Amino acid sequence: TIHGLYYPPHSETFEGIGLPPLMVLIHGGPTSQRMASFDEEVQFFTSRGYAVLQVNYRGSGGYGVDYMAAGFGEWGGLMQDDLTDATRWATEPGSAGSPENPELALAQADKICIMGTSYGAYAALMGPIKAPGLYRCAAGTSGVYDMTLMKARGDVRRTRAGEAYLRHVIGQSKEALESISPTYRADEIKVPVLLIHGEQDFRAPIAHANGLRRALTAAGNPPTWLTLSGEGHETSQLRNILASYADTFRFLEIGRAHV
Repeated sequence: TIHGLYYPPHSETFEGIGLPPLMVLIHGGPTSQRMASFDEEVQFFTSRGYAVLQVNYRGSGGYGVDYMAAGFGEWGGLMQDDLTDATRWATEPGSAGSPENPELALAQADKICIMGTSYGAYAALMGPIKAPGLYRCAAGTSGVYDMTLMKARGDVRRTRAGEAYLRHVIGQSKEALESISPTYRADEIKVPVLLIHGEQDFRAPIAHANGLRRALTAAGNPPTWLTLSGEGHETSQLRNILASYADTFRFLEIGRAHV
């Protein structure tokens, strides 16, 4: 059983427009979790007419060791399938569970964007690869997109525990790592992409985003691009937070995505 949270859009933005578009927001870690608490990203999207789905896919924390361990070796695999299944569930007739309208869904099936930060960004870019046609766009902030690069660079690998974690979780062989890397499968991403990355990110070096950007451009799908000066893995400066939200909104509403 996969757990998650669904947030309808603010009533004033939702009223009279029919089923809302859906934003699938993916947590990072991947061993963190989404809980029912204040979330500024959720507030940003629901206040602008989007429904939000947050999935605690296998590998997430908070549900016991077995639940977390079920994600080992499943980057790009069953962890991704959990996100796909949850997204499809939210757009199926009857998912809203309304006695007045038993066929009502929670969101529009043809207006879905997938987005995340760190591991969430990785999963967001794997989304249109694993489930072609399901998403209208994908966006990643501070993401890891090349597993061969993750094994070679970044601060996770600098400790013995970090090296052991990477061996256990993402594997070893070059072929296997490339098969679960959005950078090596960029030609399969057929939707508009937004990439945001801090220039001083040592957890997920900006080389990840640069590599994916080059690969997407070579495939004929150049991404919308924003670099954040003075930022590491987490965006902390107000000017950069506002710039990220502004670019995200333009990308979704008036840019290439039109979700």
